[in-house]
Amino acid sequence: MRNATWFKRFMIVLLLSVFAVGVIACDRDPEEDDDDPIVEPERTTIEAVLTEAEVDEEVRIGGTVYGERENGVYVSDSDLGKVFVNLGGFTPDFSLALGQEIELVGTFTRSNNQPVIEDVSEMTLEDEDGTMPSPESVDVSALNDLDPSQQTGAWYRYVEITGHVRVDATTL
Repeated sequence: MRNATWFKRFMIVLLLSVFAVGVIACDRDPEEDDDDPIVEPERTTIEAVLTEAEVDEEVRIGGTVYGERENGVYVSDSDLGKVFVNLGGFTPDFSLALGQEIELVGTFTRSNNQPVIEDVSEMTLEDEDGTMPSPESVDVSALNDLDPSQQTGAWYRYVEITGHVRVDATTL
């Protein structure tokens, strides 16, 4: 008989302990215990992103829109700091135009060895009249001689080319 009473008391204490632990765990505020707070990336130069960033690293850059394509824009902040920003499905709160100074957060990646910023999560307009890069006057053969594995200075150059175009039956 004493063993039965002891067992009942043990079970009651065990159940109350489990209930108390459950109540304490459910009452916890998950925001207070967040061990991994969201850290926004600091703004850095495009050249630093091209030479130092890891693939799939979130980056914050700024620069002038100097070219447009159907799926994105070309952004420059210096002679060696030029990159294509693939907007994908991202739509900014303003109309993008050539010459605008913008800041954005996106993911640095490479596509066919070309540096690209993708997965843009935010974009702000800093100035309607940014400083457009000056086009370089380059010979076509000099462009063909560029090393595509270079981190800076080879991709997305803003160039002015003077030459002749020959049109015949094979080039149409």
